[in-house]
Amino acid sequence: VSNVRSTTALENCVLTNNRALGNGGAISNQVSGTVTIINGLIAGNATTGIGGGVRNDGPTLSVINSTIIDNRANTGGGLALRAGSAAVANSVVYFNRDVGGTDESAQIDKGAGALALSYSDVQGLTGGFGGAGNVGGNPGLITDGAWDDNGTPGDPSDDFYIPGDPRLG
Repeated sequence: VSNVRSTTALENCVLTNNRALGNGGAISNQVSGTVTIINGLIAGNATTGIGGGVRNDGPTLSVINSTIIDNRANTGGGLALRAGSAAVANSVVYFNRDVGGTDESAQIDKGAGALALSYSDVQGLTGGFGGAGNVGGNPGLITDGAWDDNGTPGDPSDDFYIPGDPRLG
């Protein structure tokens, strides 16, 4: 989903197995764009750039009651903020990966912009984002998804995602 100069609301959506050569494997919010994601699943997406799940360059991004898991990027595997503001509430951001691994910045890369994080589970959470009620423990999904290297471990361009069951166990 590429959002430029418009308002987009995604509710009860599933965005999986998407690829981007630029930025924003599943969603790229840019130039005066506003995106709201409610009860969404963003899983198994990848980009060669920034924001495997979501990249925010727009003024406003809201993620509510959503799960952002198993996404890949060079920077910010789950969610990458480059401008504007983002609010993430009652959500799980876990198992995302970038070239640095699976730490907090691979889940949410707060490169620029403001982040309001509340009542969410973020892998590797250090507390540096602030906000109320956040945790960093394994969310206990019924079945984790997985990436298959398609027999070519040195070439991520042909990898594919095998979805798990993202419901909490």
